[in-house]
Amino acid sequence: MDQVRDETGSTPPEGGAPPARPRVAVACAAFDALPLPALVMGRGGAVLAVNRALEAATGFSAADLAGRDAATALASTDGDGLRLREAWTAAEAGRPWGGEVVFRRADGGVWAHELAASPVSGPEAEGACAVALCQDLAARRQSQARLLATDRMVSVGTLAAGVAHEINNPLAFLLTNLHFAAGALEAEGGAQPLGPVREALQEAIEGAERVREIVRDLKAFARSDERGRGPVDVERVLESSVKMAWNEIRHRARLVRRFGRVPPVLGEEARLGQVFLNLVLNAVQAIPEGDVSGNTIELATRLEGDRVVVEVRDSGPGIPEAIRPQLFTPFFTTKPAGVGTGLGLYICRDIVGSLGGTVEALPAEGGGTVLRVALPTAAARKPAPPARARVLVVDDEPMIGATLTRVLAGHEVVALASPREALRRVEAGEAFDLVLLDLMMPEMTGMELYEALARSVPAAAERVVFLSGGLFTPAARAFAERVKNLILEKPFDAAALRRLVAERLAAERGALPGDAAAPAVP
Repeated sequence: MDQVRDETGSTPPEGGAPPARPRVAVACAAFDALPLPALVMGRGGAVLAVNRALEAATGFSAADLAGRDAATALASTDGDGLRLREAWTAAEAGRPWGGEVVFRRADGGVWAHELAASPVSGPEAEGACAVALCQDLAARRQSQARLLATDRMVSVGTLAAGVAHEINNPLAFLLTNLHFAAGALEAEGGAQPLGPVREALQEAIEGAERVREIVRDLKAFARSDERGRGPVDVERVLESSVKMAWNEIRHRARLVRRFGRVPPVLGEEARLGQVFLNLVLNAVQAIPEGDVSGNTIELATRLEGDRVVVEVRDSGPGIPEAIRPQLFTPFFTTKPAGVGTGLGLYICRDIVGSLGGTVEALPAEGGGTVLRVALPTAAARKPAPPARARVLVVDDEPMIGATLTRVLAGHEVVALASPREALRRVEAGEAFDLVLLDLMMPEMTGMELYEALARSVPAAAERVVFLSGGLFTPAARAFAERVKNLILEKPFDAAALRRLVAERLAAERGALPGDAAAPAVP
């Protein structure tokens, strides 16, 4: 005769009653081990059970609450008591209930949470009518704040990219022409009547350079995939970060610069700007206001082997050894709610790591903290000899073409505003050593012209260097990731542009082995 098994699969002893059902004990243990605070309410709202998480959240023990009316024992206000009664009333009717409830704590404080109550029924309910789970609202609100902050940063990035594109086109020919005029005056000699003209030109150049720096700083908040990796001047990026954080720095500490002579690093300027700005702001926030002369933030650079080391040192209280390993984990922060998201240092480590570098937090000698970044240097470049090139400039802004014609004096420059005319001439057999092609044009984009050249005259497509006022569309960013051609940002430096043309021409004619890599062009 087959033996009878109870619902757990246990075999009862012969001739005896089934053993006590262990699944009840298992269920109780599982309830107690839930990570979320939970309680069981009976009919009328009496507390039948609470788990360890709820005890920890409220400070009340299970013995303190057992048998008491939940609305009386836990609710912080009459309104919260009413919502608790709604929860068990709905459960008695077989309906779930959810809403925000504030419990009082044993220490006199309050605890806000989202309560979700589900009905309990069946012969094993043993008087229970509802099981309620509690989700801490503080954690949820912090997550929402992080998402909102991320969304704002995306919006700022989109705005910055668009503004940069609109400013960079006129700024490109303004600044380049100013430099050209200043150089021409200098070549004419020191005639006294031209003195005021030189002064006016120099002031105009300084103003335009300041606008260029503002645009560069804005683009630190935009998408960072515009140029790809290349040589980056860390001192320039640090100075840009200081300017953006200066209003915070000057109220807390003196700024000390200890910049050594270091080569460019291999990186992306916008992403490194984000890293250094984050590190500077972390140093600022580690120092309380009120003693500017007694506190310092020190920026230092030096070369160690084939790596450039950048250190941001503050004179704050320092980071306890116990929490230092957690600094670069996501959402970890020692700052009060609303001040930080806990993502800054995590993002810094991710960016620096993607560039082949390292970032770490170290105790500073004499107190405070050192945030240390080490990045690989960019390979040294072999200079190319001067030569005469035939250059095609395709830009719908005629002043860009006119400016580049003057800047590249000594080379043969053909400037066209129509990309279709440029395509027709190249396909007809005209040869160019370099094609400077604007990415964004209304009649036919530079991307479309490039694709047409790649199909019909592949050698010409390989000689394309793109001009860009900003990659502010998804299509442009995707295109930039896909092609290997250099993308030159507007406004461009005249000397760097001439160097680029000379290097590309030298590579084309065999003065350099292979295709010349992109030089450091701002």
